[in-house]
Amino acid sequence: MPDWYTSSNGVYFYLSPSLSFRKHHFTRDALVMLEAAACETCARHLHLDCVFFDLEKAYDNAWQYDILQQLHAYGLRGHLPPFLKEFLSGRSFSVRVGTTLSISVAQEEGVPQGSVLSVTLFAVAINAIASSLPDGISNSMYVNDLAVWFAASRMSVAERRMQLALDRVSCWTGSQGFRFSPAKTVAMFFCRIRGIHPDPDLFMYRYRIHCEEVTLF
Repeated sequence: MPDWYTSSNGVYFYLSPSLSFRKHHFTRDALVMLEAAACETCARHLHLDCVFFDLEKAYDNAWQYDILQQLHAYGLRGHLPPFLKEFLSGRSFSVRVGTTLSISVAQEEGVPQGSVLSVTLFAVAINAIASSLPDGISNSMYVNDLAVWFAASRMSVAERRMQLALDRVSCWTGSQGFRFSPAKTVAMFFCRIRGIHPDPDLFMYRYRIHCEEVTLF
């Protein structure tokens, strides 16, 4: 699917937080957005809570039927939808250990990794995740790595708003066949107000999210 088609037909307008594999967008853009929010938080003496998510087996869990439905909703017609359906379906895989080959197993869901089309099709599957977030929640996404943050004058307000965002985005991923990794999901807290500030109490899948001073995104 050419980039001009996805851009001109609104796919990437819905993918506004996604910065991955897009023309004139870079990996550092996601960091710049968060850095700007953190600097503004410090300048205005606010509290900012940020959570970094990671999807478990993102490409393997993408629902093929949902991808085709989304493409139809975007107005994709003609010969391309049947081609993409054939591209996604009827695939199988085997595992080789030495000279021994396992039995063939059908791949019922997911998008094949390594293909030129896979990135765009996965983006179609994940693009509505930002729409599940409450108003006022900022977000940035690169492939399957998502960051959301919210700043407020009171820490309790930021914490409650972020917990609502966590609940909604977790519900959305569950309805789409995805799941976040609680072990790889971390929180960060930004504040320059004097005094002792406890780590935010944020939970996902009943697991408390660890607050870190350094993380990768």
